[in-house]
Amino acid sequence: MEDKKLPLKIELLAMADGFAYDVAILDENATVGQYIGLLDAFLEEKVAPCIGCDLCCKQRIPLTLPDLYAYAGGKREDIEAFLKEKAVIRKSGVVYDIQLAQRDDGSCIYLDRQNQCCLDHGHRSLVCHTYVCLPQTKRARDLREELINNGEDALIGAIFALQLLEDPQGSKNYRVNPLWQGKSFAEIKLKEVLSPSVYEALL
Repeated sequence: MEDKKLPLKIELLAMADGFAYDVAILDENATVGQYIGLLDAFLEEKVAPCIGCDLCCKQRIPLTLPDLYAYAGGKREDIEAFLKEKAVIRKSGVVYDIQLAQRDDGSCIYLDRQNQCCLDHGHRSLVCHTYVCLPQTKRARDLREELINNGEDALIGAIFALQLLEDPQGSKNYRVNPLWQGKSFAEIKLKEVLSPSVYEALL
């Protein structure tokens, strides 16, 4: 992961209390898709395969807007069907949360419980793609959290725009975000969707 031609660098760093993985942005045009791809490559090289371990598949799995497109496509009727069959929408006050549905035992609906692996690994969500069984540097953690949070908000704004949720107050709090709307992860630039403080810390 040392090649300076890459848009990002992901590496293990020796910290005072052990090792942690770190992320650095090397190109201002680096995309979320490139971050995911390089993180996948880093995991394959540095982390033991997780086949047979399903602990992360029994946690809350929030969805971002590109996740929804990957699972359901862009048609309103397909999105509506996916949300009804495969997702859970929760509301607390004026805050909405959309996540993959879980079975009675708390496991993700896409978990093959017999073989302890994902039934739709290629479409797995951003939170799944970026889940790493390693400590993180602060900037790596901030990058992941902000992408997930901003992508969640973009998803909810898009759902309101499609009139798949009815809540006058909620529709005022969540707006369509053109930086995420209609885009795949490969089309979303990190510089455009991260706060200046998080982005600059990654340089």
